[in-house]
Amino acid sequence: MVEACETVSTKNQSCYENMFCIRFNVDDVETAAKELAKRGVKVTVRNEVWGTVGEFRGPDGNRCSLRDECMFIQRISNEA
Repeated sequence: MVEACETVSTKNQSCYENMFCIRFNVDDVETAAKELAKRGVKVTVRNEVWGTVGEFRGPDGNRCSLRDECMFIQRISNEA
């Protein structure tokens, strides 16, 4: 469970202010990003050599990301 405290910051926190990222492994980053966009969340999607990732901020400014876990596992399995 991830829970907001009583005090909420609307500014994006730097890596020094918030040294963790909450990652959600999903089947399809693009689909998950579109669903979040419908709910008003801005997601930046990037394609990397190891797969696709979507980055966004939670309501408290915490760093969050989506990752295509299946693509990542497939990619590293092919390299082994």
